[in-house]
Amino acid sequence: MRKGRILSIAFFLLCIVIFIGCDKRVGQTLYTPNPLPPHGGVNLFKTNSLILKIGQIAYFEHRYSGSIGIFQDYIISNTNIFALKDDIRQLPDQTLVGASYRGVYIFEAKQPGITLFYIFENFRGVISYLHTNFITVVSD
Repeated sequence: MRKGRILSIAFFLLCIVIFIGCDKRVGQTLYTPNPLPPHGGVNLFKTNSLILKIGQIAYFEHRYSGSIGIFQDYIISNTNIFALKDDIRQLPDQTLVGASYRGVYIFEAKQPGITLFYIFENFRGVISYLHTNFITVVSD
């Protein structure tokens, strides 16, 4: 019995050490009362073929639900060229359970190359195609 208790405590301490060592900024979402698209950014829903310079910003606005998760999502064929920079979502209203909210995915052109960007909708496991972008990133 004593050996099991010591192992449980050791496991708990190991989990704490691993958690402290993790980078907590990766994958976090920023919640704000009014998510706005970035000024000067390119709306990905407004174009199919896009040429961006390194460092240039593009975005698309999405909806998500507190009860079933993100409605619109994306796939990037090469995240070395074009990648997610920020995920900004509307601050949920604590009085509404399962309500839908707005959000903005913000992306940045990272390095020269060509990539495909797919936007799709996932509603309760039913995936529907929404939009495709052919993105070319060029150096200045």
